[in-house]
Amino acid sequence: MTAFTTEEIKAGPWQDCRNGSITMSMFRPLLAAHVRCQAGKPVHISFAEVSSLIICVAGPWSTSGNWWKQDEAWRREEWDVAIQLANGVGLYRIFRDLRQNAWFVEGLYD
Repeated sequence: MTAFTTEEIKAGPWQDCRNGSITMSMFRPLLAAHVRCQAGKPVHISFAEVSSLIICVAGPWSTSGNWWKQDEAWRREEWDVAIQLANGVGLYRIFRDLRQNAWFVEGLYD
């Protein structure tokens, strides 16, 4: 038995980290963001001192919790995005709070 792979995965820039691990540094408090979408997908993001086109996107993943407590219930649409930064590419987890219709940056993949 062999691991699933494609030519794109074999040739990708992440080839050196296939046997490593990825961690996420969580932002507390969350960072408020302005996200522009096109055809239902995020295409541009601005937060803190960052403003960039989104060069790669994965998602959405719908999540929710505390639905049994009306005043504490939450619902999200989560995305992983890659953006071009001055010193390389940044990988972030962002989400749209569906109750507030507001965007946030939750963390940075290290």
